[in-house]
Amino acid sequence: MGTGARSPGPGVPARRILEDLARHPELIPFPGVEGGTMRFYPGQSAVISGEWAYGYFEDGHIAGRGLFEFRMEPGGRIAWKRLAAQLD
Repeated sequence: MGTGARSPGPGVPARRILEDLARHPELIPFPGVEGGTMRFYPGQSAVISGEWAYGYFEDGHIAGRGLFEFRMEPGGRIAWKRLAAQLD
């Protein structure tokens, strides 16, 4: 998928959005298996609009993907909401 070239708004790089998503593994509704820990991979995720991001995640054994809504808040904080997620 790539790092998503689309920016969510003026002055907010898509890369920053995806790096922030990677800091929120609690958005992944599936546990890791065989001792693995689920995490997002920004290089395989993308910002797809000014409010949605596609997130690829895996634990080294199983993988999945999801659609996540984000909102820029005062002070530069990003608020997240999981819209959908599934394992591959």
